Formats: sequence, C-alpha cells, structure tokens
Amino acid sequence: DGDGNDVYDTSRLPDAKVKLEVPSEVSGYIGRILAEHVGLVSMHLGGGRATKESVIDLSVGIILKKKVGDAVKAGESLGTIHAQSIEAAKKAAEMLNACYTVVPEPVEKPAFIKGIVR
Repeated sequence: DGDGNDVYDTSRLPDAKVKLEVPSEVSGYIGRILAEHVGLVSMHLGGGRATKESVIDLSVGIILKKKVGDAVKAGESLGTIHAQSIEAAKKAAEMLNACYTVVPEPVEKPAFIKGIVR
C-alpha cells in the first residue's frame, strides 16, 4: 500500500543515490513522448514490476520536465533520472532521450480533458 500524497511531495520518498539530468540533443518543440517506453525506463531502473514477484525501489524513477507542445533548447533538460548507480542512470538517460521526438515547428498541446462520458 502506498500513500498517494507521495506523488505531490516527493520529499516523502527515499532518495536515490544518483540524479542525472537528460539534456535534449536538439532545439525545437516536443512533438511526441512514448509514454509506455518512459514507463519501461522506470521499470528498468527498479521503479516497476517486471513480474508480480519483483520488488519496487521507491527511490528510483524519472521526473519529466517537458511535455508535448513544450519548447526545448538543445542542452535543456527533458527530465531527471533517479537511479542507484551512475551506470544505470546513463543507460536510462539514453533510453529516455529516445522516448522524445523533437520537431522544428510548434505543435498544439493536447487537450487536458479529452471528453466527458455520460
């Protein structure tokens, strides 16, 4: 069981040994983020279950800093990797960068509410 407030106050979670910023390789606009792949990056860090017997490490994961439609400059952080080792952090950073598609022209931000079902 977890406490949902941890999502809003990450200081309540254990601290990872390594924190690594993931810089954008190019300037432009965030055109797409492969959300499922971002989840897999977190799982490989230990922040998710590969099997029901897997133990979750609450200190690891990813804090995304850029969303679809956001402008980004080369070198600006797309997110922060929280990992147990620099090797794991570097591999996760490489994987996270591949989750982002940066395009040259502005893109419309997706609607926060897609629709209402009644």
